[in-house]
This record gives sequence, structure tokens and C-alpha cells, in this order.
Amino acid sequence: FPKYFDGKLLIYDWMRNWMFLVSMDKNGAIMDIEPFMPNTKFNNIMDLAYGPDGKLYMLEYGTQWFKQNFDARLIRIDYNGGNRAPIAALTVNKANGAVPLTVEFDSRGTSDPDSDELTIELFVDGEKYAAKDGKFTVTFDKPGVFTPELRVTDRNGAVSVGRVEIIAGNESPAVAISVLEGNKTFYFPNTPVQYAVAVTDREDGSTEKGTIRPDSVNVTFNFVKGYDMTQIASQGHQKAEAELPGKALIDNSDCKSCHMINQKSAGPAYLQVADKYRDQKDAVSKLADKVIRGGAGVWGTTEMAAHPQISKEDAQKMIEYILSLGKKKTPSLPLKGSVMPGNEQEGAYVITASYGDKGTAKTPRIADVASVALRSPVLKAEQAVSIPGALLAVKHNTTASFERIDLTAVKSVYASVIMGASHMSGEIELRLDKPDGELIGTVKPNSSVRIRETNGVHTLYLMFKNGRAGDKDLFSFTELRLSNR
Repeated sequence: FPKYFDGKLLIYDWMRNWMFLVSMDKNGAIMDIEPFMPNTKFNNIMDLAYGPDGKLYMLEYGTQWFKQNFDARLIRIDYNGGNRAPIAALTVNKANGAVPLTVEFDSRGTSDPDSDELTIELFVDGEKYAAKDGKFTVTFDKPGVFTPELRVTDRNGAVSVGRVEIIAGNESPAVAISVLEGNKTFYFPNTPVQYAVAVTDREDGSTEKGTIRPDSVNVTFNFVKGYDMTQIASQGHQKAEAELPGKALIDNSDCKSCHMINQKSAGPAYLQVADKYRDQKDAVSKLADKVIRGGAGVWGTTEMAAHPQISKEDAQKMIEYILSLGKKKTPSLPLKGSVMPGNEQEGAYVITASYGDKGTAKTPRIADVASVALRSPVLKAEQAVSIPGALLAVKHNTTASFERIDLTAVKSVYASVIMGASHMSGEIELRLDKPDGELIGTVKPNSSVRIRETNGVHTLYLMFKNGRAGDKDLFSFTELRLSNR
């Protein structure tokens, strides 16, 4: 390690797996704390020591308590102050399909941190391909699973490798979900949604022709509280079903150091917790308080550490996810039918369909998952396209817009605002596709109004008006609630 590290303290945390480099003055007072290897994942750091060779050695316990952990290890961290290895990136236009399967490989994204000239080669099933532009076309004539390897070498001989998996002889199925009528962006409480699911597969056939059985397709309908709006915007083919938000909070916490889903570790398995508290109405609030305060005695003598940094709201979301693990799986819905959204808010109803094909003697099964998310019919100020901060202090002629909004079946709107100290008011014009576009309604603050019914997807413009206000603030806009009544 370079002299920069001399006299500095390297600290680490077992539970959170971070390391920091601490700079101190001659009296030991802290001058600076900076991250050390923040993008590297460790598994419960037990100890660190500099060896006589000047390199850093680390012991990692592994992810499970009192187990023979396969990810427990002794590692050496070297400082590389010279030539750095290149970074290999490999993408394909198609990862599976029937034979003959022609695949285009692209090394775009491959780079060298030292800006060295690179030699780029592709190896497929023992054969080497070279291309100056880093693009390769390979045809697979026989079925099987292949792992092409992109080998990148810099001028000093440092090598980096990128790999992809190609399945030749089995093409991925295609799952499609259609909302047959009505609004395709939002759900409305107690208003049924008509849907249809279709599956096609080159080898297995299709649901339309009856060669794919309906009971081999899994269709579910779930409400996801706090569903990520960016995920809703990119709805379509997914690799996993929507998760409760508590799962992400748990994944980013230290919970995994003491708990596993289906095995006892230092603490009980999540499934044990879900089973124990299944019928207790106050379980979410009670267990959330325990997460924050800590405690012991319910599952033995091992004490659970307090987590005062976690808010009560986040702790409740974490507990909701844990308790959901013990619920019985909902039977699959039919390929075509109707589902009924409830009165929930601040989330989305998600229709998900999945199908795994049969594979072949030489290729594994391939699955496809599709989803359609119908979000809560509320347009919040933070989702609008506007001048930053403008909706916190709306003035006469302030403009905001919401893009790709399906207005089908929307009959009325309610505008929520927070009135300011100026006691000014005004009204909000609703226009289609441009600031001076067709006027479909005018709503006053904290009130509702019927609008002209409009079909299809539009950009909805909000024009805030009060010609007598001058430069005074009218109010703070918070949300526009859409209704089909």
C-alpha cells in the first residue's frame, strides 16, 4: 500500500460490511473519514491485518451463523499502482432460439482504465473469432448450452474476460397480457378490470391453439403498496414478480446477518416468525417496535440489537414483508377473466403471468414473465414535469404536465393544494397535449369538477390561473386525483 495509508486507521463493521479509512492528527483527533472499497461486497468482516509483505489480509465469517459457510474465506487485498486490467463487456442480440441460431455479439462498453490499445477476441466452443470493431456474428448449428467468452488483452498482457450463456435449440416463450377495455394506466376502486393472457412458444405451441394447457400458465393479481413508479412506467416483461417494499428495506439492512428465510440462524427464520404471528392483529405494530428497540426472550437467549435509525413506517413495511412469507400461495387465475381492485391507495394492482416451457433433451427450460401494473389514479406534484420548485409556490401562469396519461373513463378530478400565507387562490385549467391545447375542464383548489370525457393516452397540462394575483404565490399544489364517477 502507498504511503498515503501510513498512520491511518482502517475501521470495519461486521454487520454492515463497510470499511472506512480514518485520518487523524498527532493527538489522535479525527480529521477525515473516507470510504474504502465501497463497491466491494464482503460477508461479515471478522478481522483485518497488514502482512509483512505490506498487503492487507481479511477474514470473512460468511452469511450464516454457526454454520460451515461456503462463503467464509481468507482473502488478500492488493494495491495495484501500475497497469490496470481492462474491463470486458459482452452483449448479444439474442440469447436463445431454434437452430440454426445466428447470434450477433457486441463488445460495446469494453474499456481500459489506462486507455491502452486492446486486443479483443471471442471464443466459442473452442473456435476463436477476431474483429477490429468488436462485433462478431456466430451461427450455432447444433442444439445445446454454450458459454462464449470475450477475452480482452491490453498492451501489457493484462486480461479480462466476459461471458454470456447461449441456448441453441430452444426459443424463449412469449407471454402477453392485455387489458381488454377501459383505462390501461390506472385502476379505479371497485371497478372490474377485464384481462386476457396469451402464451406462444416455438416448440410447445400456444394457448390459442390449445397445445399449451391453461393450467401450465400461472396468473396472479396482487396489490403492491408503495409500488415503484419507475417500475410501473417500465411494465412489461419482468424477471421477477413485484415484491412488497419491505423486502428492499431488509436487503439493505443488517437483518441478513442474523436471519434467513427458511433456516434458523442467530435468530429465527422469517417463516418461523410468520407462522408464530399469523393470527395476531397487532403483530405488525408490535414487531416493528421490537425491531427499533431490540429485545430477547421470545426465541431463546440471543438478543436482537436495537435499530433506532429505522423509522416506525419502514419497520412496519419490513414486518409486513416477513409476515407475507407465511401466507398460502393464491391459486392461479384463468387465462381470461375479470379482477376487482379494492379501495387501496398509494400503490398499484399488478396482473402477472408466467410460463416455463418444456425444454428439450439437450437444452434447459426457459421461462417468461409478463406483468401489467395499474397504478393508483393520483397524479402527485413530484411526478409532474415543471420548473423545479414551481409547484411549491404556484404563481399565475405556472405550467406543469403529466406525460403518457390514459384518460379513458376519467369523468372527474379533485385538486388538492395547500393554501399559503398570501390567502390568494385561483383555478387550474386542464388541457390536452400542449399548454394551449384543448380545454377539458377547470377545477378550483381543494374541490372536484366533472371534465369532458376523453379517450386514449395524452400529456395532461395543468395551467394555474389568477390574473389578479400579480407576482404573489397562489398556493402549493400537491396532487390531482382522477375518478371514473
